[in-house]
Amino acid sequence: MRPFKLIFFLFTSLALSAQTSFPADWAGVWVGDLQIYNYRGLTQTVPMELRILPHDTTINTYTWTMVYGQDTVAGLRPYLLRPEHEPTGHYVIDEGDGILLDCYRLGNTLYDVFSVQGTLLNSRTELRGDELHYEIISGPQKPARVSGGTGEGEEAVPAVESMAIHVLQRAVLKRKQPR
Repeated sequence: MRPFKLIFFLFTSLALSAQTSFPADWAGVWVGDLQIYNYRGLTQTVPMELRILPHDTTINTYTWTMVYGQDTVAGLRPYLLRPEHEPTGHYVIDEGDGILLDCYRLGNTLYDVFSVQGTLLNSRTELRGDELHYEIISGPQKPARVSGGTGEGEEAVPAVESMAIHVLQRAVLKRKQPR
């Protein structure tokens, strides 16, 4: 049962870390380069912009607009970030087409995990001083390996599914416009 104690410790540590006023302290236009990696290494670098701007402050809703590449029309991804249950850090990114991504703020980091068309994606955006660190890892939703699952009673070892990671997207974004 040691893995479960480690997971509990990690969650507790994240919850107690320094927190900011979210999303207000994150507001602004953030720019940088998105680097895309696979097993061969860096495969592509594209300009990236993330616009976190007040949309409806009466309900604490902000834009969460991403722009990839030079073409601000083809690369535009306009989403809204809205609170689902702020006391627990539960937010929703609304894609505006019926797709809602549940995300969770722990400390200064916003996490979301979702799957689409057989691909599992794990996204994190972290405020570190004057930078936003953005990262998505993705791979097949089907486990690469299942291990454990042996024994019974107190000797039981739980089954553990390991997931493959095929792509990493990473950017360090700097605020272009103040809040």
